Amino acid sequence: MMERTLERSVGIARALEIRGLSPREKVPFAPRDGAADAGVSLHHFGVPDRGVNNVSWDIPPGSRWVLSGATGVGKTTVLEALAQILNHPHEVGVEGTVRSSYGKAEVAYLPHDPSSIFLTSRVLDEVALGAILCGNTRAEALEMALSALGNWNCEALATRHPGELSAGESLRVALAALTLTSPELLLLDEPLGPLSAHSRTEVVGQLVKYSLTQGATVIMSDHGNREAGGLDGESVVLGSGGLSQGVFIAPGWELPERAPYTKPDPELVMDVADISVEFGNRRILDQVDIQVRRGETLVIAGDNGCGKSTLLHALASTSLGPEPLCALVPHDVGELFVTASVREELELADRVAGANPGFSALTLESLAPSMGRREIGMAVGDTHPRDLSWGQQTALAIAIQMSRKPTVLALDEPTRGLDSGAAQLLREVLSCVVETGTALIIATHDHAFTDVGSDRVLSLREGKLWESPAGVSR
Repeated sequence: MMERTLERSVGIARALEIRGLSPREKVPFAPRDGAADAGVSLHHFGVPDRGVNNVSWDIPPGSRWVLSGATGVGKTTVLEALAQILNHPHEVGVEGTVRSSYGKAEVAYLPHDPSSIFLTSRVLDEVALGAILCGNTRAEALEMALSALGNWNCEALATRHPGELSAGESLRVALAALTLTSPELLLLDEPLGPLSAHSRTEVVGQLVKYSLTQGATVIMSDHGNREAGGLDGESVVLGSGGLSQGVFIAPGWELPERAPYTKPDPELVMDVADISVEFGNRRILDQVDIQVRRGETLVIAGDNGCGKSTLLHALASTSLGPEPLCALVPHDVGELFVTASVREELELADRVAGANPGFSALTLESLAPSMGRREIGMAVGDTHPRDLSWGQQTALAIAIQMSRKPTVLALDEPTRGLDSGAAQLLREVLSCVVETGTALIIATHDHAFTDVGSDRVLSLREGKLWESPAGVSR
């Protein structure tokens, strides 16, 4: 109980710090010769243990930037340094200098998992929190919060519990909460990942508007979404040797050709009827029926907030009789991690599943070659799972769940946080998984799945599933 209480206390303090609401005094940052007085800059910055080296970057006030780079290259580490929230700077071995003219209350950071900064039980209160802590009355703060929610086109969520929100809805609410206090430096860790194409365009447009009206600096990391170009600013690429101008293009992968795989009409491995889920007075799923056949790839498409994640959670709680269960890789993959290192997670997964030692490590190697077996015994193996990049966390979560050799594997936005090359490798690995007879249910906005990577595409709208021919993108 004490451990959980301390963990919760640390989480609250961290969330307040990320949102620029921490009472802690401004951290002294060293200026460097020749740099402008205003803004923020890095000079030969590095965290070698995280693969970040020799990053120099001058960021003037009011500018807009897209930071791109391969999965796991260290984009989150750079953003945390700019936000002055880099965890345990002495323990992780920070090199170089960071200079900032911004105080803590002038900086806001949106982490990869927006829901991690939520502290209250109602969306409207969540957004109003910053205004209340800044000295406004509750009535004033609630009025400001409604206006902020409207700016991000999510005022309809005002009375909802934050825990009921989809990943895309959580993102919009978090942006409303962060921008309410008008931070001068807004840092966003891959905000476009959980959004549909239409929503990505809308959110980027609002970020531009915020920057122009507030004179704020906006820095957004991204994996090459077309809509990121709409930020209309500078683009830089983070690599192993530092930072360079340009847009990241993932390397192509020469994947071996496999013999054509023609599936017979396989038996049903999941046949579930009348799934209904309600949150309060809102019905998310309305008597949904779903059938899945062995070795099938089924894609669930739909707008943000339509209930895709809710459906996957409902299916994962369904008993499949004597067959191994339906295993879920949720969009918040951190839910699956229970140990303090990657190596321990893999070893625990093998023991729980009764798999041969090393089975999960081999699976991880196939999903993420940069985290392969050689590295598992070195730095990556000792890394805390939550210190991995989002894409690496996803790969680890899939490896853990595959240790159980499930009949059905459900994945919620599995390519979120992956660059195009890593996503291509993941799709190839999942196609091999299907050939073993495991069925896949994938909730995704990735058109590579909806266009060519599926046997069926189901659209979730107004609580109902509607079947579309495979190859029709949503």
